[in-house]
Amino acid sequence: CGVPFAQAGALAALSDPASQAASVKMAHEYRKRRDVAVAVLREFGFYAYTPAGAFYILVKACPAEADDLEFCKKLLVDQGVAVSPGSAFGDVARGYVRVSLASEISDVEEGMRRLCRYVGRKNTTEFST
Repeated sequence: CGVPFAQAGALAALSDPASQAASVKMAHEYRKRRDVAVAVLREFGFYAYTPAGAFYILVKACPAEADDLEFCKKLLVDQGVAVSPGSAFGDVARGYVRVSLASEISDVEEGMRRLCRYVGRKNTTEFST
């Protein structure tokens, strides 16, 4: 349970019609960003799932045994795209990167395109067997 004053504040915010309308609008905006990101993943053949309620998406970027933190650093330097390593969220997400959808739609689309092109190049060079 949260502290009483935080609960009271949350109740007031959730009971206010203006706050409810703002929440609906925000959810709609994040859904549009999610749909753009998913469309790019489909276009590049990297689609795995559609997030149901998060403002981020996990993308398979490298083999689980690869260093996903190093991958993220190289992606930032080489492509100007900042993502979080999946391993920061547990072993189950190792080899994935977490992409935030909390940017302008055009930035989400361009960042996803850069990520997909980069993953494609890495998979055909560094990670191929």
